[in-house]
Order: sequence, then structure tokens, then C-alpha cells
Amino acid sequence: MGRHLSTLPSPEESALQILKWNTIYQPINVIGALSNKIAIGLFILRIHNSPKFKRAIWVVMTPLAITTVILTFVVLLQCIPLRALWHPSLNGHCISAQTPLNVSYVQSGFAIIADIFLTASPIAILWNIRISLKRKVAICGLMSIGLVATIANALRNVYIPDLTESDISCMITYA
Repeated sequence: MGRHLSTLPSPEESALQILKWNTIYQPINVIGALSNKIAIGLFILRIHNSPKFKRAIWVVMTPLAITTVILTFVVLLQCIPLRALWHPSLNGHCISAQTPLNVSYVQSGFAIIADIFLTASPIAILWNIRISLKRKVAICGLMSIGLVATIANALRNVYIPDLTESDISCMITYA
């Protein structure tokens, strides 16, 4: 990966192998990210377990979980049988390549909202604690580092359409 298909020994076979491994990687990636976000949300609830925060966590996490499950199913069922995606000789039925991309955008949008919420929640909780303003600002600054992941997720959306390009071996390293 990271090289143009034309520079690889067997470009067509390489592209199909990349497609295969990317199809396996995508569900693992989004389910892993969802698990991390749920763990962070539960940790925040241990710190500040008010009914308002519980409701807010549910409101943010539920759509993310639903879209993650939908994305996982769309990726794993985009071809029946799935192997038809990387074995063109198999007689299978595949949906449009645009469908997984559209679902990815929706899921990513909910992930960005969850990231912003999970980053801002501890800051809101800490702001009411009796410590000096200097310490509050320092702690909030450290907790804001989580926004780097949010920005990276948002920027990743720019490259999602490139995954349908014919030179997938080069473009997949950026997405």
C-alpha cells in the first residue's frame, strides 16, 4: 500500500487483495472505535452520574451504535457472497460502491458528534470543581487534546471517496 498499482508486480491481484483486507479491517475499526467511545462514556458516568448526563450519553451513543452496526452489515453484506468482492470470477450480487461510502459518512458524522461530546463533558464537569482558574484551564487544555482525533476523523471524510478510485493501493493509505 502507498504505491501506485502500476508499480506493483500484478496490479489487478494486488488491488483485489487490498480490497479484501480493507473489507475485513473496516468493521473491526468502527466496532473498536465504538467500544472505546462507550468505555469513555461509562467512565464519565462514574465521575458524574447525574440523570442529565446519563440521558445525554444515551442520546449521543445510541445513534452512533446504530449507525456502526448498520455500517458493519453494509460492509459485510455488500456482496453476496462477500468473496465475490475480491474474486470477480465468482457469480455474486453486489450493491453499488457508493452505498458503503454514504453509510460511512453518516456513521462518521455521529462519531464526530460523540467525540466532541466526550471531549467537552469532562471539561463541563471539571469547571464546577473548586480549584484555581489556572488549574482548570490547564486541565481543560489537556482534555481538549481529544479534539485532535475528532479533527482527524473529519479530515478522513475528505478521502473516503478516493477508496473507490481505481488506484486503491495508493489512496487507501490516506483514508
